[in-house]
This record gives sequence, structure tokens and C-alpha cells, in this order.
Amino acid sequence: MTGLAYSPDGRRLAVASRDDRVRLYDARLGHELVQLRCLGQPTSGGYDFIARVVFSPDGNRLAANGWDGWVTIWTAAPGGPVLQNDGPLTPAAEAAAAHIRSAP
Repeated sequence: MTGLAYSPDGRRLAVASRDDRVRLYDARLGHELVQLRCLGQPTSGGYDFIARVVFSPDGNRLAANGWDGWVTIWTAAPGGPVLQNDGPLTPAAEAAAAHIRSAP
């Protein structure tokens, strides 16, 4: 485990790991709901591991970033990424990245 975050309502727990995945759990029951893959920049032998994970204040988005500086943002419900930083940051990606960087 390299990072974790509870959703603002406390019902979901996001756990980041060294295998480039964020696992989303039902915090009350402990059941895994979904595994999400961080789409970071390829490094030798794979992707750099996830450094931090955070929910948006409204709980509708989940963001993760790797040590390589990439940011992936998903809808908090099971599904694929809705935004991936693959170049200069857009204002939305910069806001997400700033939120991730400032998270404890």
C-alpha cells in the first residue's frame, strides 16, 4: 500500500499500491468494489507506482498520481478514467493535481 483515502461520506476506501492499481472498497463491509489502473508514463519494466490517491470534496471523482508525475482521474463509481494527463496540464487537471499535492 502506498496511499489511501476515504470518500467524504466514509462509505468507500481507495487504496493505492505499487502495482499501478487503485482498489476501491466498501469501507463498512471490506468488499472490493473495483480495481482501477493508473495510466502513468511507461518506465523500464512497467509503470511507476502510485504515490497518492484522493477523492474530490464532493466524492464524485477519484484521482491518483504516480511518482512519475502523471495524474489519472476516474469517476468514483466503477468505470474507466475520465481524464488522464498526458502532456501540459489543462486547468481541470492542474486543479486536480494541486488537490492531490496538497492532500496529507
